[in-house]
Amino acid sequence: METHRELLQRLYAETCRIREQLARVHEDMNRNDPAVVEQLQAAVEARGHTIAKLQNLQQEGSLAWTGEEKELLARLREWEPELNERLRSLYTAFARQLQKLNQGKQAAHKYQQPYAAIYTDGTYIDKRK
Repeated sequence: METHRELLQRLYAETCRIREQLARVHEDMNRNDPAVVEQLQAAVEARGHTIAKLQNLQQEGSLAWTGEEKELLARLREWEPELNERLRSLYTAFARQLQKLNQGKQAAHKYQQPYAAIYTDGTYIDKRK
């Protein structure tokens, strides 16, 4: 079982790594190396697990933070809005680009098979006199 100090140190290290990786990720998916994006995603997930462990420790009992730990927590609180904003903007940019990609695929499919939706198994009744 890890102590709250070890978890806090890991959280700080993971947050620093995420900040570095966010600086290398572009909002244009075509300009990103897939490995860099996957590393960022793995770092965010690892940070989430560390936060969950810290929350579990906090619920089990009262944590006594030292002065140094409080400074780390203050830095993390300062960085949190910046991280959230950057991750949110990347998410919306990637979602927008995926939507455009899917629209392009649908248009190409309709162009390649323009008569795929025509039904030929019906009857035609002429009502003219």
